[in-house]
Amino acid sequence: MIKTAMSHTHKLYIVFSSTPGKLGYTIRKVMGGTYNHVSVSFSPDIKKLYSFARIHENTPLYGGFVEESPLRYLRKGRSSQIKICELPITNKQLNQILQKIRLIRKSDLRPIYNLFSAITSPFHHNVGISGSYTCVEFVTELLRCINWISLPDSFISVSAMETLLTPFAVYEGSILPFCRKATWGNDRFAQHRSRRFYAAKTTQNFSELTLRRLADSYLKHKSR
Repeated sequence: MIKTAMSHTHKLYIVFSSTPGKLGYTIRKVMGGTYNHVSVSFSPDIKKLYSFARIHENTPLYGGFVEESPLRYLRKGRSSQIKICELPITNKQLNQILQKIRLIRKSDLRPIYNLFSAITSPFHHNVGISGSYTCVEFVTELLRCINWISLPDSFISVSAMETLLTPFAVYEGSILPFCRKATWGNDRFAQHRSRRFYAAKTTQNFSELTLRRLADSYLKHKSR
């Protein structure tokens, strides 16, 4: 549910994407909807986007916080379809969103892609783990700073978020127009890694997620 917004001076861009490749296709088939990924940007040219996703193109299960270039949405001659929603926000809301991103990036807990939530998402269930997000969990966390957007307390899918924000859509079509002057910047997506690296990093992330989940459960039980 979206309420009336007043006195806004900034814009936040929510970018939904239908990523090329087998994993993106599988997610769309399982979850339904046109898009399988969501990111945020602070400029209409979306030269820099922020999300939780794979870090390298050939490491689909090794992910974390990423500063995305639009170029990552061009793969093997195929381009992504995207939908951009422009949300008006106040200076206070902008600062709160930027602070949340800073805290996630600079936390003592390394920001990890939440594989557990990704696995349980077809059942419309989240697995909350400290310092860990899926793309939609990350964007949801930022959108909670905007008090005129009502979000579910628990699970929301990419498709449901896209439907909620459709009134604010300003573009829907190919990513190509946004790639013409784009650079890779801090995005490491094009840096391919060895299978050994991928296996080691995926195992590390999975083990760390398991330990964090156990620690979270223990602290929750202890606080009762």
